[in-house]
Amino acid sequence: MRKILFFLALSIFLIGLFIFRPWEINKEEKARLIDRAPIGDYIAKADLLSLAESLSKITFYYHIPFRDKITPNVLLQQAKRYGVDIQSPSYLFLDEDDKELKNFGILVSVTNKEKFRLLIQRLKTDFQIKERTFKNHKVYFDPSINSHLSYGDDWAVLYLGDNFNSFLYHIISGKHGSMLPRWETLCKKDSLLNDNMLICSAKKERLQQYDINEILFRLTNDSTKLNLTGEIDFLHNIPFSLRQQGPSYPFHLFSKHVINLHLNIDSLREKKQHPFYQFLKKQADKFDFSLQQFLSLWNGNIALRHGGIHYVKERYIETVFDENFNPVEVTKTKRKKVDALCFHLEINKNGDHFFNRLLEEGIITKDGNDYYFLFSPPLHLSKTDSSYTFYTGKYQPQLLYTRNNKVLWEINKARMIFTIDSLRRNKMFVNVEVHIKNWIEKFNRFK
Repeated sequence: MRKILFFLALSIFLIGLFIFRPWEINKEEKARLIDRAPIGDYIAKADLLSLAESLSKITFYYHIPFRDKITPNVLLQQAKRYGVDIQSPSYLFLDEDDKELKNFGILVSVTNKEKFRLLIQRLKTDFQIKERTFKNHKVYFDPSINSHLSYGDDWAVLYLGDNFNSFLYHIISGKHGSMLPRWETLCKKDSLLNDNMLICSAKKERLQQYDINEILFRLTNDSTKLNLTGEIDFLHNIPFSLRQQGPSYPFHLFSKHVINLHLNIDSLREKKQHPFYQFLKKQADKFDFSLQQFLSLWNGNIALRHGGIHYVKERYIETVFDENFNPVEVTKTKRKKVDALCFHLEINKNGDHFFNRLLEEGIITKDGNDYYFLFSPPLHLSKTDSSYTFYTGKYQPQLLYTRNNKVLWEINKARMIFTIDSLRRNKMFVNVEVHIKNWIEKFNRFK
């Protein structure tokens, strides 16, 4: 009988140990990679393998010289060789100072610390790598390019810039559940995005002068361009809405700048203290331009296109000598090449009064049948009861009615097309196409 009772008591004790596991009560959960991720002005979560697969379309389309070395298969093979997991999310952080990018880092997952040491030995062979210790962690650095590399049991960080110790201390000190709020917000957006090979957040104090709290975007691409799908989070509700459609200029091959916007600005007219209104007013005041009066007559539709070449006749005065060798000033004309420009603005019945005021103040000048906006080329004017259209060239460019709110802007020979997809209270949802053909061609010339 005592043996049976002893056996029952022992069984109950063992079952209790199995259920409650007292040896795990004080066991701390292991920090995740995201718990260690530092913060920066720009942060990004990236699936490096998916990113490589996507970018390979561009490298092969444009015949990038080293395209065979950065294919997804090659990168995955090398990553496994050195114990780096590029199939799990990696985390990037970047700072900006006076419009210059600095302090870039990437935090990756390590699956085999012994294999990663082989990578360190390889780097020591190929580069002038020095070594130091911080908080019992080895730091490998190259002073010539201000680069730093360190690793732990399941992580590694590559860093370019200053103040590496502060970033490394944050990484080393990461605890389970200590993810920073901005990283938490960024990761929550994964559920809203179908493709999360790269999702990025930008947050800078100087963005607040434009009433912007944060910018979030994800990257996709095809073989010819990069696509950024973004969400701009403003500090206040957006003081305008989108119209169903409006007049637009089509994009041409030589277009450098195109603006097609169709807005309902009733709220903007009323909210004179809104940061967006104050920003526009600050720009208008530089030219002694009355923003309030302009908004009172503008109906929210505007179309502008700049780029290409037109030839115009320009008058000039030349001094010649008559038959008695006396100097005489004569007016001549010459054919001059100028940038093509067209500009369409829809207004109400008070437009003529405002236009005449701009003429009086010299913001617009007139010479014969031509008009000049400050330093613009000579422009012809076509006017109706509800619109003004200025244009270079002989014929007035055709306008199309579209639903799209788009801006094309050429930056360093690369075309960027910004599209406002929708607005919701203080959020603007946008898409940006970056056409990189000229960048790639310039790169290939120096290969």
